Amino acid sequence: MSLKIINGLKLFTIAAVATVSVGVTTGYAAEAEKVEHWGKKCITNDQHIRLCTVAEALFISGKDNKIISQVMSVRLITASNTKRVKMFVQVPNRILLQPGLQIKIDGEKTRVAPFRVCFDQACEAEISVTDDYINQLKKGNNIKLKFLLYNNVTSEWSIPLKGFTAGYDSKGTELVIPKPVAKSNAPVNPKPLPATPKK
Repeated sequence: MSLKIINGLKLFTIAAVATVSVGVTTGYAAEAEKVEHWGKKCITNDQHIRLCTVAEALFISGKDNKIISQVMSVRLITASNTKRVKMFVQVPNRILLQPGLQIKIDGEKTRVAPFRVCFDQACEAEISVTDDYINQLKKGNNIKLKFLLYNNVTSEWSIPLKGFTAGYDSKGTELVIPKPVAKSNAPVNPKPLPATPKK
């Protein structure tokens, strides 16, 4: 677990238990020390397509070690029916969207990705990822993120890549999609009222 103190708050990275659908990453573990970095979670849908998410996130916790909020997250999504890989990066909202998100792996070339959607608490950029880029992630030490806040102040962050290779190349943990309970079409017969006693 990576840890940093900011104004009495602890900033740390843990592997997020991310959902495959687009949205704010949720479901992180309460005890960050026991969570592996860049965890891989997968689901198999009704079309027998296996979707996997490899994710890491920055969280802020207070002095009692309870998580207060997520700061940002990086997740890569793969599907068994295609070789395409998508990377989604979520950063806090209240930012300038037009300049986009600058992404850099160590000393490699900086990439700029547009923000595609904003949620209540985060804005998200989407990046198409090649095999060469995956190899850069495996060999790298940190992903460096840079964007502009609403007041034109530059915000820079770094997410460690330690554990990425092991997580990305792993089989992953299979998550079970709960199936909706089928409703019965059988007519419901009301129970007869109790007989009125004779006077």
